[in-house]
Amino acid sequence: MAKSAEKTLAAPKLDHNFVAVLRFIWRSIKLALRFLRFLFDKFLALMGYEKRQQKVAAAADDEVPLYRNASLDTRSFQSFGSIRWVSDLSLRQIVENSRFDNEAKSLRIGYECEGKEVVYEFPLYGDLQQHELDLVGDVLATVFEERKQSTNPIKALHFVEDLGRFLNAHGAPESKVPGFTLDEKGNAVVLQDAAFDEELCYRIFDAIMQDLEIRERTVSRARDALWNQRDAIFKRLKGLRDFTPPTARYVYGTFKGRHIIDLDSEIAGGIFLSWPAKEAISIDPQGESLNTAYRKLLAEIRRITEPLGLGFEEKIMALSIKVAHASLPMNSNEALRQLRDSNRLVVDEDVPLDFFVAAETGDSEHLSLLIAFMLEKLSKEMPDYLKGKVSIDRNWFPGESHCWVRYAHAKDQVYIIDARKNLVGRLDDYSEERWSYERPSDLSAPRKTRPITL
Repeated sequence: MAKSAEKTLAAPKLDHNFVAVLRFIWRSIKLALRFLRFLFDKFLALMGYEKRQQKVAAAADDEVPLYRNASLDTRSFQSFGSIRWVSDLSLRQIVENSRFDNEAKSLRIGYECEGKEVVYEFPLYGDLQQHELDLVGDVLATVFEERKQSTNPIKALHFVEDLGRFLNAHGAPESKVPGFTLDEKGNAVVLQDAAFDEELCYRIFDAIMQDLEIRERTVSRARDALWNQRDAIFKRLKGLRDFTPPTARYVYGTFKGRHIIDLDSEIAGGIFLSWPAKEAISIDPQGESLNTAYRKLLAEIRRITEPLGLGFEEKIMALSIKVAHASLPMNSNEALRQLRDSNRLVVDEDVPLDFFVAAETGDSEHLSLLIAFMLEKLSKEMPDYLKGKVSIDRNWFPGESHCWVRYAHAKDQVYIIDARKNLVGRLDDYSEERWSYERPSDLSAPRKTRPITL
């Protein structure tokens, strides 16, 4: 029987040299891709570093407010609190140029006030036609009559073509500045557009008079404010073993081994005494709850996108109120009374502020002390963030007293941080009714002018 032959298919054998070449090419491609990825990562890192360097460089100049995305000369930026505008000239220069460029016209207005005819006449500077003068006179008479103005605070009117433009959050100029409140010499500076727009003219002069009236009421009330709590406290402490009278080093003396906190004194390490008498609140810089609140403030500050400067500081002030309220949510008199009763707190007993923060309970004094502690600590640890001086201020009227934080960015830029009233604003901003925060030394300061916002 014939044996059948089996046919088998043999797999082709690859040449070893060919395989080696393929492997070499593949390894080379992978190395090339890794190298390209390395270069790309380096490029991204370099771009990020340059951006960080740009931010650091931008933040270094904190002498003037910085504005992102603005191609304008930073020297022309001007500010009043949170109001910012760009103008080539200061208000003083605008007034001087107005007097130099224009011959004064006489504006005469008449109106009825409390049954009597009142007539005022004062100089007006600006390129206005007669019908525009008539419009201004009629509007001003209407404002004076509605506000029952028995005296004329305006010594001269200036109508100017350009007063600058307000800046938005990115530093870009937007709407025109319509006018300014009265300066210390009684000059009213108004955008010339208002001379042929009756509604705009009315709103500007009404805002000027409102600012003046609020300032007069506030300053008048501030003259009646009493700042003598310290005298009453010293009288109460006199003769006590734990009290040391004022010395050159401790301006307000010491109590229980700590310096007494009062106007412009350091907060950390001190002790705050109340009048009427309550517990003595000590500020331990190592307090766990105090530093927890401080770390919360730092976390909030890191979210601020505005460059360093006065605007940055204003946001920090507002955030300090937010953190203080979150740390002391139970700030009613009843909650505080229950805390005192349950812990049997006695008059002038040394009780750390940390105790009240841990109990989440306190009043305007505790809120203010917490804010002052956080801001003072921040100014020492991060002076680029906050450069000014922090102080605890308080005064009283018969039947009511109040405590707040005063922050002096500069001698003529003083801010009020009032946690009880949720207020952060300049001391010399009289756009709204408020508490009498002025110290007796502030009452003689000249009137500050600000842009009118409509």
